[in-house]
Amino acid sequence: MFTDNDSKKPSIQHTKDIKGGIADAFSSAANGERRNLVIGEWSCALSEESLKDQKDKLQARKEFCTAQMQVYTNVTAGWMFWCLSASLFLGSITYVIIALKNEQCEFDPGWCFQHAVGTVLPTSFYSYGDIASSAQGQDLSAKARRMDYPNDAEVVSVLSQASGNAQDAVDVSPGNSQHRFEAIYQRQSSGTSQPLAWNTTDPAVENWNSGKRDGISSPNYDPARRKGFDDGFQTAKVFAIYGASKLGFTEQYISEAIEMAQIRGTLSGESEKEYRSGFWLGLRHGESKVIETIKST
Repeated sequence: MFTDNDSKKPSIQHTKDIKGGIADAFSSAANGERRNLVIGEWSCALSEESLKDQKDKLQARKEFCTAQMQVYTNVTAGWMFWCLSASLFLGSITYVIIALKNEQCEFDPGWCFQHAVGTVLPTSFYSYGDIASSAQGQDLSAKARRMDYPNDAEVVSVLSQASGNAQDAVDVSPGNSQHRFEAIYQRQSSGTSQPLAWNTTDPAVENWNSGKRDGISSPNYDPARRKGFDDGFQTAKVFAIYGASKLGFTEQYISEAIEMAQIRGTLSGESEKEYRSGFWLGLRHGESKVIETIKST
């Protein structure tokens, strides 16, 4: 279950390791895989020896567990908590049984998800961590739907930043799968109004092709960067509306968005890097606006 080193290491050091080297390692691995990384098994388990010097053992376990959850949530595309796993090998077939709780679940917040929730894990698991109930999630979704697009000066200020994310330098080839970007586009287009970010004939977007709008200009302006920002911001808003969530598998999604834009003739192959940079900026800016909405309630 534990290596000798893991058993002897104090819980506080385990937590520091997660926030430091382990977080860096997962970030590097995720970036190398276009953020298409999912943590398949993790737990809040610590040995008794790791906890022996802690006055508040439950709090120490909570800090260890929370640190893991934050890293996996922020760095990867998702995670699954280890509960109880047993493998039976029969011929060439492996059967894996995963249960919600083990036999002593009520006494085990380390391995048992059901007991960990509300003890060493939060009571809810919305992407925006300040949401504590389904009612708050529904309220945020309603407010996200009414969230205004940033004004011109605000957009220019954001677009003047050097980079949206370290991922904008990654060379990613688009895939041939069914596109999530296209699916969301179709879902939104079927409504009474089409989102600004995907309405390529909207004059508010077309006017930016000159690098100026309402007398505002930016020396760092690039039409592809602006389009990326529009799509990134709108994506953040759409995911907040539906389930108060955030975009996962981000680089895969951006690659699909680039492919769809190229198919429609709204983005050239030479503009991919600027689009990707703008998308990350728009996505993060949109998510920050959602956080502001949560804090204002």
